[in-house]
Order: sequence, then C-alpha cells, then structure tokens
Amino acid sequence: LPSVLSREKTTSAAPLPSRYVRASNSPHAHDSIHPSPCQRYHHHHIHSSTANMTKQAETNSTQTTANSKDEDWKTQAPYVPPGKAHPHGDNFQKKIRGACQCGQVSYWLQRDKPLASKYCHCKDCQKMHGAPFQWAAIFHKEDLAFDKGVDGLVFYSSGKNLQGHDLPCKVSCGFCGSRIMDEGRNMVLLFPGLLHFDGEQKRENFEVQMHIFYGQRVVDLPDGKPKWSGLNEQSEKMEEEVVDVKHKKQKTDHANGE
Repeated sequence: LPSVLSREKTTSAAPLPSRYVRASNSPHAHDSIHPSPCQRYHHHHIHSSTANMTKQAETNSTQTTANSKDEDWKTQAPYVPPGKAHPHGDNFQKKIRGACQCGQVSYWLQRDKPLASKYCHCKDCQKMHGAPFQWAAIFHKEDLAFDKGVDGLVFYSSGKNLQGHDLPCKVSCGFCGSRIMDEGRNMVLLFPGLLHFDGEQKRENFEVQMHIFYGQRVVDLPDGKPKWSGLNEQSEKMEEEVVDVKHKKQKTDHANGE
C-alpha cells in the first residue's frame, strides 16, 4: 500500500541526547546510522505510519523520549477508548476485539477488513517476533481504539534503538510482552494473531495478499501468493518453489531404509 502510506508527512526530530546515542565503537553502531532495507520498509509503510521489562515500575508506565515533549498523542487515536471521547464518538463500531496474551491490554477495531494484509520475512521482523515471519494488517489509526488508552503499553523505536513513543515505533504489552502493532503517524501495522474472529468471514477478510522480503525467508511457503524479494512493486518478483511433500517423504523413507 505504498501509494496510501507515502502521503504521510514526516517531521524532523530534534537531536537525541547523548545518553540515547549508540557509542561509535558498538558493533551495531553502523546499523543505527544506516538502517537496513527492512527498517526502511517499516518506516515507509507506517511512515513517519521490548521495552526493557527488568523494572516493574517501568512496565506499567508509558515512556516518552527526550525529543517527544508533546504528549497530546495520549489523547488521540488509537489511544482513546471507544465512546464519546473517541474521534468517532458514539459512532465507533466495535467489530473485532483484540487482546494480548495476559489480557491486560485489549482493543477494538471498527473495520472488519484491513487496507492490506502481508507476510513480511525481513530479518528485523524475524528477530522482533522470534518467528520465521511477521503477519501484518494495515489500518488507519482511527479504526483502532484501546480500552484503557496507553495504560499497560510500552514503546520501542527500533530505528533509533531507544524506548519511548518516537514514531515510527513498536507497541507491546508491558506485562506479558505481546507484540501488538507497529505505529506510524497515520497508520498502524496490526498483528492479527491477537484478534478474536467470531466468524469465518471476518477471518477470511484478513487473508494475506502477498509476501514481502521473501528473499530473506527462513522457511518456504508455496501458497500461490505473490512473493517479492523486497518491497512489493519495488523489487524482483520471485518464482515460487513448489515442493512435492509426498514425494520428498518417500525419498526420505527410502534413504532411511524404511
């Protein structure tokens, strides 16, 4: 969805205080200065669109960075509970509910179909989720409403490697650590694994349309969906390797003398 998300305007952030700047002799210092293609992807898609949990007090409060003095975002979508205070007021329709693993963070969607749904196989997503790939669904911020606002949430900016609500950033439950979404200035990349689908049609609405950064994959998924080596429409479209699972098993059994 580049055409939609690329219209989001960015603002230049003030220089980070020295305590947030990675030391030049750090083995990852080069990465923080030159973002990887997958970091540029997330910046592009949630465009200007975890946290350390060793201290219990920090997990229960929202942290903001030194260059995020304006905290009006806490009273804006998606951190406004559904109801009169929400931008859509009483017209906010609770269609799909989502919740973290422990249940302390919950939210509602007023759309039952995302703007786009993709599997991302980039290395950053693999590390952040501890999984082979990330399933992301794109929504406008106004389509989402957290029941308790910012309470219980923690934020992390992977591009700058610091904790705090510095967009674009990643949002997680501060207690159980469930990844909830990536937040940009106008859009969010929501993780559908946290959603409760009370009907088959709602689940089908989140059907994945494509794979991106498939060139960095660690597992093959021959599902017939378009597969791009990097960003969709901006990278090479890859051929799908269809594996005959039954034939492969027969060869393995024969090799094992079975």
